[in-house]
Amino acid sequence: MGKKHLKSVPPFLHDALLNDSNKVNSPCRITEDIKMRKTAFLILFSLVIFTGFLCNNSEDEKTISATGTVKYFNLEGGFYGIVTDQGGHFLPENLSDEFKQDNLRVYFEGVITDKVTIQQWGRTIKIRKIEKIQ
Repeated sequence: MGKKHLKSVPPFLHDALLNDSNKVNSPCRITEDIKMRKTAFLILFSLVIFTGFLCNNSEDEKTISATGTVKYFNLEGGFYGIVTDQGGHFLPENLSDEFKQDNLRVYFEGVITDKVTIQQWGRTIKIRKIEKIQ
């Protein structure tokens, strides 16, 4: 069977029915290809969804509490960051004016938000609690 037998088939199915040797594929083979593609799609979709659940960190995993020093950096228009005693760098999103003092020692608790900023310094954090220490 060749192209001459495809006259009764709609043109958009011609490519699907012909393989490289111009032989007509059976309807069963086309059905098997469709089933295989559906199965491959479902497996891929399931992997993407499952990976999303694995990567979903809860807020508890992103919570931090530490002591450190508030520092002023004269970069990108100037900003205040916190350098922890362990050497971590945090860029507070909501540091109140009361704590915007260079070399101020603080204890803080917050949630790491990891946003992209123009400062490109440290990890962004939303402060939940902060207090001066001596």
